[in-house]
Amino acid sequence: MNKDLLNRQEFVDRVIRVIELQSEQKKTSCFAINGKWGVGKSFVLEMLEEQLEKIQSKQTSTDKYMIFHYNCWQYDYYEEPLVAIVASMLDTIDEKERLISDDTKKKIFEKVKGLLKIVGSALLIKASDEIEEKTGINIKDLTEFISNSEDISKQKPEDTNAFDSNFLFKKTLIKLQQTIRMLSKDKTIVFVVDELDRCLPEYAIKVLERLHHVFDSIDNVQVILSIDKSQLEHIIKKTFGENTETQKYLSKFIDFEVNLDEGSFSDKEEFDNKFAFYLQNFEYLSKYTKPEQVDEFKAKIFGGIDIRLCIEIIEKCNLLHRLLNADGQNSDFSTMCVEVLYTINRVLGLEIINPKQTFSINAMNRKKVMPAGIAFLYDVYQEAAKQENAYFVSYGKSAIYLRDIYGFILACVRLNENDNYPYYQGGYTMQEIKEAKTYTMKYNELLNIIN
Repeated sequence: MNKDLLNRQEFVDRVIRVIELQSEQKKTSCFAINGKWGVGKSFVLEMLEEQLEKIQSKQTSTDKYMIFHYNCWQYDYYEEPLVAIVASMLDTIDEKERLISDDTKKKIFEKVKGLLKIVGSALLIKASDEIEEKTGINIKDLTEFISNSEDISKQKPEDTNAFDSNFLFKKTLIKLQQTIRMLSKDKTIVFVVDELDRCLPEYAIKVLERLHHVFDSIDNVQVILSIDKSQLEHIIKKTFGENTETQKYLSKFIDFEVNLDEGSFSDKEEFDNKFAFYLQNFEYLSKYTKPEQVDEFKAKIFGGIDIRLCIEIIEKCNLLHRLLNADGQNSDFSTMCVEVLYTINRVLGLEIINPKQTFSINAMNRKKVMPAGIAFLYDVYQEAAKQENAYFVSYGKSAIYLRDIYGFILACVRLNENDNYPYYQGGYTMQEIKEAKTYTMKYNELLNIIN
């Protein structure tokens, strides 16, 4: 598992505590982890599942919780979400069955697995025409194979004959609920649903409805939804009309929410260790590049960006830097800040960097949708503008104040070969800025090629 660079452990501990309190009373609930795109909801779910597994008995791994993971975006080619729900449960049952040694529990698992396969077969028969139309795969042959599999024949339920290609959908749902109740008698079912807001709108709504139909009447079940509520509300209005009361609609399915913020790289050592391969290209060469400002930039600029995307951005920065610089030739850390900013801008398609001669602080419009890190940079400039040491100062005419790395960054954002804009030398020298701007233009050109 990846390092917890954004210090999410406290949040995960809180969610685990919620699950434990619900589990003690064998309560059933559906709650949402709500966060904007890119804040790392999937990473948090991975942490949560891993740590819930550790809470289990070391001998059996099945004593307290039964954890299922359902990535609904990966399965949205199924017209019927119940097929994917059953498939995700079967995958987990297969894995858990290999970990236990108790014969009694193995028999329960075998019966549950047999029932799930029968339910899955029935659902696949119902959905076969739709799936074949979308994928070209003939599911009926696969269904026959599953129904006659050795695992089911060993532990075939007495009422197997009740299931055929014509039985009612409602009867299938009841059988699925009965199967889940077998598991939830002795352990809390934790059903984790990820990537809901990436699904097609109609499918996302259907997933919510099916989860409610399956789990709502069963005791001792915790359904955890990973959502971007604003996006989900948009889907609801698109599906049911702009006047739909989204909060009222969602309250039918979601009992409460736990909000996940953007997080920050609070552990400097973890960040530096994770990205040492890139940071080793830099050192403090200018006396105006202050380590505390560089650390602030590193801690803030990736706010609101998923860990995986942070890694992708840094790897791209490293590649471009190595292409433009000789091995062993280190640059000042102020250059790192500019490289990271330009790469974030390009990877996320933010268009906040406008290389025109008329660029100003106000060109970074705070009203634009932007990650917290870019918003932080905007706020740095806006706050400075209220003070006497603003980054834009009156110097005969308006000029950029080069007093620290934020003035340095602002100067490097102005990419124009014939830039005659004045700079107030309260810090970095004109030679340093000239070299930095020339380098930044080369970096930007390469970024246009390797995108």
